[in-house]
Amino acid sequence: MVSTLYLFLVLPHEWQKNSKEFKGKIDLSLAEKALKDSTCVHETNRGDSYEFLDRLRNAVSHGHVTLQGNKVFYKDNFDNKTFTGSISLSDLGKVLQELNKAIAQYVHCEM
Repeated sequence: MVSTLYLFLVLPHEWQKNSKEFKGKIDLSLAEKALKDSTCVHETNRGDSYEFLDRLRNAVSHGHVTLQGNKVFYKDNFDNKTFTGSISLSDLGKVLQELNKAIAQYVHCEM
């Protein structure tokens, strides 16, 4: 599971961050909405301004993801700001489907 999350979250972020050809071309808005709609926020001192995909991506990048029963818990600590959330495996599967569609759409358009 973590390797799939890494593939669909971390790599596209790094591609967009480090390569002009990818910058702004992968539309992750549907994946962000799916994650936002299905995440249970347990703790945050970030106020209301957090992007769920960024929080999950950071948690995956730093190994702060655990599986408990049928839920995935993730925690992001950055710049003295914390976020802890959870999502069911079935909802996470929907988020991964949206990420897959976004990456496939980009690849299809560029080929």
